Amino acid sequence: MATLSTSRKLTFSLVTCLGIVLLAELALRLTGLPAGTFRMVEPGTAGLWPPNFNEVLTLGPVPYRVVANADGFRGPPLLPQGEALRVVCIGDSMTEGFYVDNPYTYPAWMQRTLDDRGLNVEVINAGRGGGSIDRFIGIFEQAVRPLKPDLIVVSWVNNDPWEVGRSGFQPATSTSSDSLVRFLLVHSALGEGLMRMALHRHEHYQGAATADGDQRYRIDGWDDTAANSAHFLSRFKGARLLLVDDHNEEMQAKMKAYATELERFFSLATAAGIPVLYLVIPSYPEVHINAPRTYLETTLPVAERWNVPVLDVLPQLRAAEGPITLAPVDYHLNPAGNRVLGEAVAERVMALVGTAKTTE
Repeated sequence: MATLSTSRKLTFSLVTCLGIVLLAELALRLTGLPAGTFRMVEPGTAGLWPPNFNEVLTLGPVPYRVVANADGFRGPPLLPQGEALRVVCIGDSMTEGFYVDNPYTYPAWMQRTLDDRGLNVEVINAGRGGGSIDRFIGIFEQAVRPLKPDLIVVSWVNNDPWEVGRSGFQPATSTSSDSLVRFLLVHSALGEGLMRMALHRHEHYQGAATADGDQRYRIDGWDDTAANSAHFLSRFKGARLLLVDDHNEEMQAKMKAYATELERFFSLATAAGIPVLYLVIPSYPEVHINAPRTYLETTLPVAERWNVPVLDVLPQLRAAEGPITLAPVDYHLNPAGNRVLGEAVAERVMALVGTAKTTE
């Protein structure tokens, strides 16, 4: 009898808990949840966007719209082959343009700069957030090399070594538990509601602007570079971003892995007869407080061995007027920062391809 009584109590408790969960789910649905806030857009088969993707993404400090063409590149439809010189930008979230609408990514600013000079150049944004140089190789092989570009711009950011080998292309790599969590976050009001509560207690969301348009990027504390640099170093200390302890064994191993993959990228591009520009995008503390840059001792010799020109945009970012990032809630570039970057890359591209070749 004691066992039966315990079973009944357990059953009653489970039914009660389930009832409470269902009531909470129904109540939250009356408020408009789930709204799909945390829907994660998996890369397409080439590691880019799903074809003709067009949505506002809200998983971050500010909402922003991503529009991709039929080939999965963020931007307008591609021109017919041979109609213009093609420059393809490959990289992670800095290239893709986290938290800015299509016209304000650095490749878009680059396109406008070249257009203003009257040059017949098509800039293609092959960036996709997450991953590192090994993932860029996959994007190059599957999506970029078939385009026969005249130049590739491949970028470095400080978390690239940490990300080597950490992400693939396909959703199939997700575990069943990952799939269940994602389903609950996106398709259940309770899951989305709890995640919203948790995230908005996080520093990434605190102080983020809720206004529309350009006002999205006016974030409290954005001009306190000393405090934001200290916050950055505290938040990303250790091996993740090479700024505090970039000589530990783990980081050295990751830098070696990164250098190996960078060699492979340059070798594949060289074999395909495609010139490369290696773009070094410094982190926030590098721009504002002269944080160490010892990673250059590993990356630049690789470029030199392959005769790849390097564009380090540290001087341009330091010379920029006004805030250029979403600091202190995030350290991706805002529209102004992307403009500085795009114009700097455009200037180097003009020097590399020659104005005579780019005129109609």
